[in-house]
Amino acid sequence: AAALPQASMPSVSWRRAALVSALAVSAASLQGCGVIGHATAEWEDKASYLVDFQFLPIRPEEKQTGAWQLPASEAVLNSCSLPGVPAGQQCGGHGVCKVWNATANPALASVAPLSFCLCDRDWADPECRTRRKSQAKAFFLSLFTGIIGADRFYLGQYYTAFLKLASAGGLGLWWLYDVAYIGMAPVYAQDYRLAADLPHWVFVMTTVTFFAAGGVLVLNGYGSDVHKRRMMSKMLHHAEEEFFKGRSA
Repeated sequence: AAALPQASMPSVSWRRAALVSALAVSAASLQGCGVIGHATAEWEDKASYLVDFQFLPIRPEEKQTGAWQLPASEAVLNSCSLPGVPAGQQCGGHGVCKVWNATANPALASVAPLSFCLCDRDWADPECRTRRKSQAKAFFLSLFTGIIGADRFYLGQYYTAFLKLASAGGLGLWWLYDVAYIGMAPVYAQDYRLAADLPHWVFVMTTVTFFAAGGVLVLNGYGSDVHKRRMMSKMLHHAEEEFFKGRSA
């Protein structure tokens, strides 16, 4: 009876060794660990939100390529934080500065107001430098070519786009869903919401007209097919009657 636990000891030891090895490999490959030769931590290689969207009034083209960056201590949150910046240069020229923490409390009168960019309809990001994708374009892509996933490709949602393409628009159900989903409101694309350039009445009228016209065409096609079948049946019946009349004569 005492020999049974001893026989299982090598198996238990092997499992423990495998578990310890797996944990060691996982720990050594974590972001920021320099055991396997990372020159810098993985999180340090990621794009910095403050660096990407800070306002640099001097040499902004080098900031975009990452060739030159201000020290973190000198970074400016946005163009609304600097006094004296011309209105045409604030918010990338595609928006206006809007005070966020305005207050009528006299006790807080000494607190400097904090302003952020309020972007125009077609622009996004903290400095209004990224053009939004069009809701109108996405809607018409969904309506006319959504059955093959063209709308999802346009939104940058490639995984669902290929699934939609492979399933023929989810046998039509996914296609109908996306027509309503994209048309009713500006949805999120890959990074930002779509530009709200599709009036709701245009969406409603276009959708109703499209499906009404499609219904009329389907009914006309079905009616024409039924009429042809009836005419063919009458001709066959008439030919059959003529055949039997000839035989009886």
